[in-house]
Amino acid sequence: MKRKQKKKPFRPLRNMIFLLRPWWKYAKWMLLTHAFVTGVFGPVGTWFSVRLAQAVIEKIQDGSGFGAALQIGLLYTAIAVGCEAVNSTFGTFFLDLRRLRLESEIDRDIFNRALQTDLRNMDETRRFMPCLCATI
Repeated sequence: MKRKQKKKPFRPLRNMIFLLRPWWKYAKWMLLTHAFVTGVFGPVGTWFSVRLAQAVIEKIQDGSGFGAALQIGLLYTAIAVGCEAVNSTFGTFFLDLRRLRLESEIDRDIFNRALQTDLRNMDETRRFMPCLCATI
């Protein structure tokens, strides 16, 4: 009879926290800045690009004229393009360059941890086999 496995609902969250821990250790400000930039500039740019047609049509229906509609259209387009430019520039230049440095720092920590591993008893099969069996 098979045993029923318990569902672990928070397992993906725990895995995500485990993966973000080194990034949080070395680059708290980068994660927070990235969350802020993508959380603010992304939706604002999308809102302005979606609202563009509605704002232009409202200006034309108000009888403000073609000049006012063109002005509001250009303003909304400039804001949407500006938000997208900030979002993509931040992601392309800043995050990619900083990410390489962070990954090298994380790799250095992993290598230092590997150097601290006690390999003295690795040749003894009676001690090594339970560890090997536990990882399989």
